[in-house]
Amino acid sequence: MEYRQSAHSVIDRFMKIVCLFSGLAVIVCTGCNREKERNLEILEKAVYEHYGHKAEDSLKLVAAKFLIENMPGHFSVRDEDYLGQVASIAQTKGISYPDKKALEMFASYYGEGAERLSDADAVSPDFLIRHIDRAFEQRAKFPWLRDIDDETFFEYLLSYRFLNEPLDYWRDSLTIAPQAFSDMISCDNLKYDPAAVASHVYTDRESGDMGGYAYVRHLPGVTADKGCYFFAAANLLRYRASGIPSAIDFIPAYANRNGGHCWVSVISSDGRFGKSEIDPGRRAPKIYRYMYSRTNRYADYRMREYLSEMLGNPFIKDVTDCYLNTRDVTVPVSGMSGGKLPNLCFLAVFNAGQWIPVAVAERKMKRATFDRMAVGNVYLPVYYWRRELKAFNYPFIVNERDGMVYLIPDHSRTRKIRISRKYPYNEKLNGYCKSLEGMEIWGSDERSFDRARRLCVLKKGSGDVIFDNSVSLSGKFRYLKLLSRKPVADLSEIVVYDEKGHAVGCVPTDSCFKKSTDRDPLTYVRYVRDNKKEMVIDLKSLVGITRIVCVPRNDGNSVFPGSVYELFYYGMDGWESLGIKRAEDYNVEYEDVPAGALYWLKCLTGGVEERIFTFTDKDGIRFF
Repeated sequence: MEYRQSAHSVIDRFMKIVCLFSGLAVIVCTGCNREKERNLEILEKAVYEHYGHKAEDSLKLVAAKFLIENMPGHFSVRDEDYLGQVASIAQTKGISYPDKKALEMFASYYGEGAERLSDADAVSPDFLIRHIDRAFEQRAKFPWLRDIDDETFFEYLLSYRFLNEPLDYWRDSLTIAPQAFSDMISCDNLKYDPAAVASHVYTDRESGDMGGYAYVRHLPGVTADKGCYFFAAANLLRYRASGIPSAIDFIPAYANRNGGHCWVSVISSDGRFGKSEIDPGRRAPKIYRYMYSRTNRYADYRMREYLSEMLGNPFIKDVTDCYLNTRDVTVPVSGMSGGKLPNLCFLAVFNAGQWIPVAVAERKMKRATFDRMAVGNVYLPVYYWRRELKAFNYPFIVNERDGMVYLIPDHSRTRKIRISRKYPYNEKLNGYCKSLEGMEIWGSDERSFDRARRLCVLKKGSGDVIFDNSVSLSGKFRYLKLLSRKPVADLSEIVVYDEKGHAVGCVPTDSCFKKSTDRDPLTYVRYVRDNKKEMVIDLKSLVGITRIVCVPRNDGNSVFPGSVYELFYYGMDGWESLGIKRAEDYNVEYEDVPAGALYWLKCLTGGVEERIFTFTDKDGIRFF
């Protein structure tokens, strides 16, 4: 679809974005509030007067009331440094208006501490009337809006803003080109279905390549992993300019990995969602939607007790059950202490080494009921005491079969746990491992390998993440040759042990394979069978070999010799340490571990990817 333009570490930053996209009201003083009220009264009088005389404008009058009544709390971020750089990029690089507008919407990322301009102070009657008129013209023109009800139209198309970007007349600046519109309405399978039109807009390369994203990472403080925020902003702009009811949905924090995500969902005439980006491998505990209207009843609590900006955002709606299987869960309040008990309780997920609240509920005497919690996740019930999170019960798993399973440490039953990874093993890592399977390692006392003997064949056992091979052949060897039957094999490390169990220093004869002996688990060499290069390892002297360990290409989250680890279990007072250990091998063992608890293996020498887990005799280690 073509457009015609006429004018326009890891989890803390994510939460800032979520908070700033919300558009929360900032109450500076009573006098400021009264001034805003007077401005709104002036706006109401002028706009209501404009639409109050003609019968054909009656729905526009209702629309104007919807926008004005929900306007308090919406604002524009005025980060002059950021917006100035966006203007410079637009002028010098010649990026399109949609991309420039998307970068301005991305300014929400920088709003913390920046000046905020309230819509109640900034929106003029002429501005609002113009947007309402253009939105109704759009509704009358596009056939895919014929079956859209007024509520959907008001919430997902009428608004004059998207996030916390500076306001402008974007409806005048971005319209569908006449030829593109003609093509769309000629397609009977598209023209009455907003979701089908959205799919066409999204895949049609003529709609713009979002080239502005190339400049996102050059803006101050922006990291490359924030691409979803730019694309969500850009898609929301393009969809609404095309008359497609849409909104940004977001996962505030994943329940089984670091970070979160946001995207644009399309609202179709039957209430179902069009495009979504739920990855089964990335578990969402909650999914919220940014709205224009005030839909969060918990927002009013911010006047009385502490509530995070995200969960206190008046303009978010819980849509978890539109995407995922959910359950309502009731948690007994058993661990609150202090003076006056708070009215609000929260469920938190473990993300980036900390507990992040993702759901809120009112405390009713000695219990709190949380609606629509996604199943398959571990949650910790918490409350705020002097702005610090404290648990009021043990963590628990929500699943479809058993409902809630509490993870309570049982000190009367202890066990030994052997741990080889601190992060879930996945299909990509398994692919790297399988690339080495069947590789043969031959040994010789001379470089020619005339009297070579096969030392081992790499075989992967169930649950193995490395190849650990015992060598029982007598004799001593100086050279090893690795032969693979696979076209490609990715090897991170090869470690050879002598008769005393000591690792032997070694070096490849070809420098292109030197990373295979550098003792860095994150580097690797790629052995390609057809490139005619032999992978030969020189042990520098004759060695009686008793063990050979081959480590496939990996993510660095396995246990490696020399690294230092600490194992925790979660008790009522928080994480309790079971001790610090330096790994002597490719696993660490802990004894006297209380059964039934939630555990966390933390690497003290590097890395940020670590997941909580349970341990049972049946399942062994299960990561969450």
